[in-house]
Amino acid sequence: MAPFTCGIALLLAIALQSCNSEADVRQPEDSTDTAMPAGTVQEPADSSVRSPAMSPDGTDSPASGDEPAPAVINIRVTTPTPGQHVAVGGFRIAGTARTFENNVSYRINDSTGTAMAGGNVMSQGEMGQFNPFEARLHMRASYSGPATLEVFQISAKDGSEIDKVTIPVIVG
Repeated sequence: MAPFTCGIALLLAIALQSCNSEADVRQPEDSTDTAMPAGTVQEPADSSVRSPAMSPDGTDSPASGDEPAPAVINIRVTTPTPGQHVAVGGFRIAGTARTFENNVSYRINDSTGTAMAGGNVMSQGEMGQFNPFEARLHMRASYSGPATLEVFQISAKDGSEIDKVTIPVIVG
């Protein structure tokens, strides 16, 4: 082999070896090794899989008496709240998200379900963690009445909208 080709092959071998050694590969637990009764559901050992409900103070710790939220919640919207009156022409959206490449999409629909405005924003922080996001949604000033804010992420797998949070608001 030519020296150049050998060098490329060596670099590829080193890259593959480092990828395999650093990968976090998890094997499914064998239920026959546990002493749990049949029908019992075992919670995952990794607490990052489960996300607690957002407490009233805006932290990720559960408020007293709250049950943990389902593991599928990756987007939490703190502003606006359901039923809140928002300004004609635009309003602030804020919350936390754990999304692919920290990308958060949003859209506002009028009472007929027609999209009036939308966009996307990047949450600020380390990928794979709940990070804060904030955006200003601008919409046509002529609409007032009931509307629905949708905050979601676009699936890297197939482009579908996933983890959608729907918040009814009143414009005007």
